[in-house]
Amino acid sequence: MIIAAENVKVPSGDVRLTVGEVEKLTGVPITKLRHYDKIGLLCPTRTGENVANNRKLYDVDDLGRLQAILTLAEYDFTLEEIGQILDDEDLELHKAIDRKLLDLR
Repeated sequence: MIIAAENVKVPSGDVRLTVGEVEKLTGVPITKLRHYDKIGLLCPTRTGENVANNRKLYDVDDLGRLQAILTLAEYDFTLEEIGQILDDEDLELHKAIDRKLLDLR
């Protein structure tokens, strides 16, 4: 679950957020969000189609993925490792963290 900035309500359900709204909600800078999009780590669910100004829109699943990215980064996983972990359907997040902790020891 995403941890919102102070006094900000975390959305749920069928919501779409712009990159600026995600920045306000999470405190993650727009430049970092755009970098994650550029390298394919966190690509907004919806872009362009029937969206004003061709905006990229993030949904609740994207926010969950962002939280996982931030959590894994706190454990010193590289962005490449984070992408591999999140894209591997057979790998569970807690197992990846356990393995990283073993490597660090």
